Amino acid sequence: MHYTHFPKLHPPKKLAHTLSCPLFIIKQLRQEMTSTAEETTITSFDDHDVVEQQHYAYAMELATLSVVPMTLQTAFELGVFEILSKAGNGAKLSSTEIAANITTTNPEASLMIDRMLRLLASHAVVGCSLASDEDGNVKRLYNLTSVSKCYVRNEDGVSLGPLLTLLQDKVLLHTWFAFFYSHMC
Repeated sequence: MHYTHFPKLHPPKKLAHTLSCPLFIIKQLRQEMTSTAEETTITSFDDHDVVEQQHYAYAMELATLSVVPMTLQTAFELGVFEILSKAGNGAKLSSTEIAANITTTNPEASLMIDRMLRLLASHAVVGCSLASDEDGNVKRLYNLTSVSKCYVRNEDGVSLGPLLTLLQDKVLLHTWFAFFYSHMC
């Protein structure tokens, strides 16, 4: 039996939940991909379903590629990486502790920071571990990784943060909208 992947307008039944799945699951499925968009030989229905899931997961990853750099930019602008760095080498902070170091009037800041950091953790930008507090509630703790340290100013005051800011600037991003017209019309 031969299978050629054609785009579908709806997700496969077994992947209908993917839209609400964390991106790290999509990334994991992407890493497990062993086939290409070219014709693939399938030996059973189960193999067909797995290949379809992998292709769909990769398509989802491509569709959401802009989310990670925009989230990274927001974390940089909020000073999240600097806060983690100032906490000390190897320090792990909760989103509540991080939010306490940011000037904001938003009562949901801790929750929003947690969402951002979960996404960044799924891409190994920051580290994430679970810990129980005194009441037995589980909370996530975040720490710097080798990647996120690149966005913390070094002893010379240099980091990749300004480059990130430049590449995520509205003016620069807006030029991509003209790409279609300059190449196709």
